[in-house]
Amino acid sequence: MNSVTWIAIFFLYFYLFVLLPQNLRIGVRTKRKRRNRILTNELIRSYIGKRCQVSTGNFGSSVTGNISRVEDNWIEVQTKRGGQLLNIDFVTNIIVIPEK
Repeated sequence: MNSVTWIAIFFLYFYLFVLLPQNLRIGVRTKRKRRNRILTNELIRSYIGKRCQVSTGNFGSSVTGNISRVEDNWIEVQTKRGGQLLNIDFVTNIIVIPEK
């Protein structure tokens, strides 16, 4: 066999045993997160009325304001500009900002 064939075989094995299992693990995490939504809502409800920074993970975007309501799969955050709704599935981090 020539070197081109060996390179093709290497990339095939690399994809099957390294890249593909990583993609499958990401899918499992997503399903697990959706299954525990009730617990997540209960945890977020403890932050109602507090000034928080809610990160969505999309290119470092975040919303800072008071969490006013948590219903079903949504968080309502009151900011200086008005109210914003955030989907809980995309929230990656909530940080409570202490009062000065």
